[in-house]
Amino acid sequence: MKGRIHEFVTLLQKAQTSSATSGYCLATTGPAHAAGAVAAYGCGAEHIPTDAIENPISPQELTDEGINHGASSTIEGKTNGGTACLLTADANDANTAFFQNNAQVELLGGLLAITPNSGGKSNTVADTKKLRTNGNLAGTKPLHKSYDALRKINSEDTSLCPTTVETVIKTAATPDKLKEALKTLHKNTKRDETAQLPESEQEALVATLLGTDGKQLQALIDNIQATAVINKANPKNEDKTLKTIQDTEELAEILEYYREKAAITAAAEITRLQAVATKSNQGAGTDICSKIADKNECNSKHFCSYNETETDDTKKCKFNLTKAEKKGFPVTQTKTGETETTTEKCTGKLEDACKKVTGCNWDGKECKDSSILVNKQFALSVVSAAFVALLF
Repeated sequence: MKGRIHEFVTLLQKAQTSSATSGYCLATTGPAHAAGAVAAYGCGAEHIPTDAIENPISPQELTDEGINHGASSTIEGKTNGGTACLLTADANDANTAFFQNNAQVELLGGLLAITPNSGGKSNTVADTKKLRTNGNLAGTKPLHKSYDALRKINSEDTSLCPTTVETVIKTAATPDKLKEALKTLHKNTKRDETAQLPESEQEALVATLLGTDGKQLQALIDNIQATAVINKANPKNEDKTLKTIQDTEELAEILEYYREKAAITAAAEITRLQAVATKSNQGAGTDICSKIADKNECNSKHFCSYNETETDDTKKCKFNLTKAEKKGFPVTQTKTGETETTTEKCTGKLEDACKKVTGCNWDGKECKDSSILVNKQFALSVVSAAFVALLF
């Protein structure tokens, strides 16, 4: 509401006449302009300062039904001619009129309503004492929603909130919250909002991160607190540990900095992988096309073109990158002679046998494809970053 009031005062200020003594929308003594006073009080400023409220708002100010000192009222003023405020002047249905008859305009999120009418206009302020009745909001305007959000925040019991960095991390590091972070990570990695991470994978990752005896969680807490981050005083260096930062605004700025950095890094990596994929696809396509001798068969491929002028019959059918891109060429590079995947080679092997097979790794319970374990380690590193996001 504070920002909306600033905007409305700016609107009134700009609706003034050009005369230095005719301020019919804002006035001080008589019709004199109030522009100087408006500027002095900071109304209409581009930057709207907000002060943190350390303690809950008292019942004398905010009740279960509305704002205690709020009251409805009707505003009257000059209504016509050159001595009227443009916003509250009498209306008519001429196409040159600023407002049409009975065309109600709501401002300040529903706090103020102006109904211009040449016969009986109405300028009213909403009754903010009665924004909620019998446990239900009295309306759905931004004014009602803002009050309800403030009422809910004001009723929160902050005495139950953790007060140290360690207890905050422990509060954030619950299995359920970690699973939600993992599912979000999985969707972002796959670039698919519908992608699902199997429950078994979630359980395994959470167990790896938290451990069973509490020592793993404590190690995570120690690592987070010891993490060196960008120093606002000297942005070129990452020489400030998280545990030394107490200011929440500084922590929020640091978090946003690393979010942007991660986004840039991810974009660069995606571009690199796409280039690698294109090169790989091109190699596979070239291999396929070179083995085709028939013209019709060659041209029927989404990525091959037959060259009539080529004298070497073994080179007439060639890979066509332009054609492939237009057709969404899906071919990927394959290795000839490879009949068994790494996962198949690892599955079911005992510990000793597992350690002897290239590409396999014993995870303490079973033999698994080591590439899967590497991917999990990558996931865990990102989840650790997600912990920081959960703290704020």
